[in-house]
Amino acid sequence: MRSNCYKQLYTLLSIMAGDSTVQSGAAWPPESTNSRTSKRKTSRRRPTSARKITSKPKLTKRRVTKRKNENYLTAAISDIGKELRRLTSGKTKLQGRLNRSRKDLLGLKAKEDNIRDRLTKLIAKEGPIHEHQRLLKQSLTNIKNKILKVKKIREEIRDPE
Repeated sequence: MRSNCYKQLYTLLSIMAGDSTVQSGAAWPPESTNSRTSKRKTSRRRPTSARKITSKPKLTKRRVTKRKNENYLTAAISDIGKELRRLTSGKTKLQGRLNRSRKDLLGLKAKEDNIRDRLTKLIAKEGPIHEHQRLLKQSLTNIKNKILKVKKIREEIRDPE
């Protein structure tokens, strides 16, 4: 029954894959593969009085296969656990770097705001300073004009024509 199911499954898979052996009608399974039934002993000997019966039970292939599968499963689970621990530690490191970057950015933003506030205060002070500078220049030009007038008057007094 089982070999019939395998035969049908093999036929379906081969048809889907476009295998030429199924289309040619080759026997299944291929002769190169070893089947389970060929490895089994067909007859078992019964213990006789001359032979000793051992107390150790012989392990069948089924038990060994289960243990191998369990070993593969435990190895796979341990690998998954290791990978999970590695990813978790990577995540915590990344979160730490992200938090440090966030703090650095907040610090830079605070410095920027502080500098911007100081700049606006300086600009506010700059307005009256420019006004005072303009007034000083105007008064300097007025003084220069008065000095020129005084020089003209002095020359006129010294040099009467």
